[in-house]
Amino acid sequence: MTALVDLYKTDHAALVAYVVKTYGLSGDLSAQHHNPHRMRRETIARRLRLYRDQSRIDVEGEIDRIYDNAEYKAKLKRHVPVALEQNVTRRIIDEIASLYDRPALRMFSDPALTQRFRAEEKRLRLHELKQEEHRLLTLCNEILEWQFTGVDKKPKLRLITPDRFDAIGHPDDALVAAGLVIDMPPTTIATNRSSLPHYEMWDDTYRYLINANGVMVDRSGMIVPVPEEHGLGRIPCALLHRREPTTCILDASHGADIESCHLGVALLNVMTMRLAKSQGERQQVLAGNLAQVASGQSMDGERPIVLPPETQLSMLESKTSPEHYLAIKRDKITSVAQTYGMSYEQFSNAETADSGKLYELRREKLKEIRNESRRRSVMHEAETAELILGVPVVDMRVDYQEMSMPQDASEKVSLMREKSKLGLDSPVRFVMREDPDKTREQAIAEIMENQRDYAIVIEMVRALNMPADADAENPGRSPQENGADNKKGRDPDYASIAADVLKELDAA
Repeated sequence: MTALVDLYKTDHAALVAYVVKTYGLSGDLSAQHHNPHRMRRETIARRLRLYRDQSRIDVEGEIDRIYDNAEYKAKLKRHVPVALEQNVTRRIIDEIASLYDRPALRMFSDPALTQRFRAEEKRLRLHELKQEEHRLLTLCNEILEWQFTGVDKKPKLRLITPDRFDAIGHPDDALVAAGLVIDMPPTTIATNRSSLPHYEMWDDTYRYLINANGVMVDRSGMIVPVPEEHGLGRIPCALLHRREPTTCILDASHGADIESCHLGVALLNVMTMRLAKSQGERQQVLAGNLAQVASGQSMDGERPIVLPPETQLSMLESKTSPEHYLAIKRDKITSVAQTYGMSYEQFSNAETADSGKLYELRREKLKEIRNESRRRSVMHEAETAELILGVPVVDMRVDYQEMSMPQDASEKVSLMREKSKLGLDSPVRFVMREDPDKTREQAIAEIMENQRDYAIVIEMVRALNMPADADAENPGRSPQENGADNKKGRDPDYASIAADVLKELDAA
């Protein structure tokens, strides 16, 4: 690509002024008010707060927006800290973003390239990075995979969420990113923080440093007329999309339904807590000449309250069932969960006695979402590999581990046995699935050790049912008859039997 100043046919100062005004980067609040890019950033920031269990400020904001009475709003807000236990956003996102729950296997046609990538993969802890990236990508619809030089002078990868960057569109195609603006606030105790760089703007040629006032500066905060050339030939990042852009480069609309459900459920939890406090008991009500009622009286089974004439005591039944709140909560959760291939039972982990076919039918939409994620993630993996290796990648293959239907222990073994007969599975793969930390060689060694132990047991059992001397004339005797006739077999030498079996196995 060409530098932004050439694409927009302008100079550096005018380009920076245009970007600062368009994306609301200056400290001037009037420039940020109702700016669509700043509003998009705030939408993503709110969504991330919900996902990270930091939703108190957003739930209180909904209370302020919905209700008018200040006293009532204050009562509701007191219940917010103890009504945020149901994180709808995290429950749904972690369920559907399951592609990297187990490490993916990445391979290249060149063995040397594969070996080099494996070393970098381990150093960068790529599995953990990709697992978090996939969840944030599902939540925010975009993520920026940024490459930088760490404090150890080695390349690192960092995930930047869309609340901290903007994409500058190509003048000929608004859906293609020609440049990026990233929040990079200074980490310093200096008093001149506002003059230091707060934003970095990148294109394929230049890196612009912009301070909090929207002015182009160098690293020390001095105003400069021309930015520095980074010499990389490209922006050191990969901009990943969960869905291909159709109206704008960065789209915050996907996932708004989960956010709405999360806030609605939290508000219903607040209402339930308020109901439990204000309408959960029977209250005493006095009527009549209250001026003559002695103060400080307590009513119990031994000492009834003393009332003057014409004063009556009654009990007000104020208890109200919260079932209507709970029903609305379930309806909201079910509505949004079904959009992402989950039933309410799956969302709440409710125990059901459904058959395997019904369970698979319920997860059909979830499998479609996973397959869609797989197709896009293959392309994302290639972009990541190019960042890590620094060379174009055209022959990369990624193997994602398949999802398995929950089964009990006997069902898993039976299914493995039947699939092994058709060459679709093996005991070695079964052991590795049960314990992902084991290598193939360790799984084989464990199976062989178990078979050796089992062979010893079989030989011991056989010794109890065999005659002392081979009886060729009576081969059809039952095990019971053989056992009764077998004096030696009643007290076999287990140690010698085990030693003989191990010798035969070692020889084999």
